[in-house]
Amino acid sequence: MSERLSGEPTNTGAVMTASQLRAGIDLIARLHHAHQQAVSHIDREMTDFDLSFTQWSTLWVLREGHAESAGDIARLLRLSSGATTRLIDSLEIRRLLQLSHSNSDRRVVLLSLTPQGNLLVTHSSSAIARAWQTLPSPF
Repeated sequence: MSERLSGEPTNTGAVMTASQLRAGIDLIARLHHAHQQAVSHIDREMTDFDLSFTQWSTLWVLREGHAESAGDIARLLRLSSGATTRLIDSLEIRRLLQLSHSNSDRRVVLLSLTPQGNLLVTHSSSAIARAWQTLPSPF
């Protein structure tokens, strides 16, 4: 007889067993661990450029036109507003990105790469590619 957890419906309305719940939690833990390992692996490859994967990702999404504001960065990279502010401040101090105000709404702060930021993304992209190619399998 399978164990049932009352009040724990799945999206199909069926009740999930305790073993199914444990398996789901185990999968989530493994995925989280794999993500952490991947980011650490990429960060190690980026040490020559003095960039973290999060910093590089920020510069890349700005260069590719996928983001133009701090809010865009926070949503795309799933960062808190505080973490996004610290990230942007660190990249601005290094003169890799610059802030400007929107012409249509002065409250909106726009982000763009500096020539140094664009050059760094270009030169460091090979390290990102190498990191992805040498990423150990998580499973």
